[in-house]
Amino acid sequence: PKMDMIAIPDFSAGAMENWGLVTYRSSLMLYEEGKTPINAKQSIGYVVGHELAHQWFGNLVTMEWWSQLWLNEGFATWVGWRAMDELFPEWKVWSQFVANEQAMGLGLDSLKSSHPVEVPIASAGQVSEIFDAISYSKGSCVIRMLEAYLGEDTFRTGMRDYVRKHAYGNAGTTDLWAALSGASGKDVAALMGCWTQQMGYPVVSVALNDASDEVTVTQRRYLASGPAGVDPSDTSLWRVPLRAAGLPDVLTEPSAVFPLAEGAAQNLKLNSGQSGFYRTVYDDKARMALVALLPSLPEVDRVGVVSDAFATGAAGYASTTDALDLLTACRDDPSYVVWAEISGGLGSLVSAMFEQGDETVEALRAFGCEIYGPQAERLGWEKKEGAEESHTDALLRQLVVSRCLAFEEPRSLAEAKRRFQAYTAGDTAALPADLKGAVLAAVMRTGGAAEMEQLQAMYAKAESAVEESQLLGAMGAAPTKELVLQALEFNLTDKVRMQNGGSII
Repeated sequence: PKMDMIAIPDFSAGAMENWGLVTYRSSLMLYEEGKTPINAKQSIGYVVGHELAHQWFGNLVTMEWWSQLWLNEGFATWVGWRAMDELFPEWKVWSQFVANEQAMGLGLDSLKSSHPVEVPIASAGQVSEIFDAISYSKGSCVIRMLEAYLGEDTFRTGMRDYVRKHAYGNAGTTDLWAALSGASGKDVAALMGCWTQQMGYPVVSVALNDASDEVTVTQRRYLASGPAGVDPSDTSLWRVPLRAAGLPDVLTEPSAVFPLAEGAAQNLKLNSGQSGFYRTVYDDKARMALVALLPSLPEVDRVGVVSDAFATGAAGYASTTDALDLLTACRDDPSYVVWAEISGGLGSLVSAMFEQGDETVEALRAFGCEIYGPQAERLGWEKKEGAEESHTDALLRQLVVSRCLAFEEPRSLAEAKRRFQAYTAGDTAALPADLKGAVLAAVMRTGGAAEMEQLQAMYAKAESAVEESQLLGAMGAAPTKELVLQALEFNLTDKVRMQNGGSII
């Protein structure tokens, strides 16, 4: 069999897994060293892995009916990340999976309007409704959770049996559970039914007793609208992999009390590895111990702690100040993914507070400058000559500089304007590819009609679809109603491909 890939300039979808000829939007396949931003490079790696995975999950073995769409998209999503981890281990993608894929699944599934992974589809007209973060993101998280529970080798054996048995045919979720049960000797259907047939997920509460020799672990449904939004008649229950030293493998009851060995309370962190699809909230005693433990935790667990703190704070299961307190322990954290999670949490907080008056907005702006400024100064705007730099270091620079510019940190803003002037004067090296989009947006956000004219002129000379998207995004950052309307009018002209129109928002 042959496997060809083609980039198409005008292509509405991101990519399509046609058997033997995968088609891609140009920006999701074409890469040029020095011109393509590092985050776009990683997106290309993921999308190619996702589409090639569909040759097995979707093409070789096809779902029985649309109700099992997650068998296609959940597996392709999971394999896309796994392929990146296999080919580029230095990218540390499983921590990014938690901050990106898992976060999207948890976000959508925290709404009352969510739906189960396996959702009844009565007609073809309903199909488009389930191409969402439940089928893709939650589906991939459920797979990752099950792999962690069964073990990689056992899981792989079961998957080989599944694909071999159903090749060139159709399969359903029960077929998958049967193959994995056969390989593991465990009742996989009993464990996983609650995660695929029931919408939502739990928040697991952790409470230490006075002597710290017992812990009470409680589960209840998590909603973004808060605990008051949960219907009193909702008795949803999950089989929750606790993944914590000294505790049972799975919590099956609404609440349980477990004994702790001496000193175990100081190292208590549930959902080790963040493979479980749930939120965790700690009482004050357990939380203080966790904050002290945080710097010594693996990267993926630090990401999970920050993510859960901001999410449970925003929903009312905990306090937002508890999440902000974590930043003291994170200020010197070298991890790009931890900072990405901090940025997501702070971004949501800023969005929620934008109508609270100038004093509050200014205080948040100053706070953003305070936490991002030192990181941007440490990393600089470009890789230091002769210094070794990892993939994630470059991503961290891109993140903290862009956040400094979004918060209008004075030194960063002045540097952005200096580099933009040099770039428009002919020094193309003045704007590194990784920072170009953030600089263009900052210049427009603090500029006026002249900057809008410059961006539109640059758009006419753009050398790639990625650069076009960066310029449109910058136009969308215009500071006045008149300039925003001008940008939107430009967006509706024939100069802008329809597939790129959303970049301006």
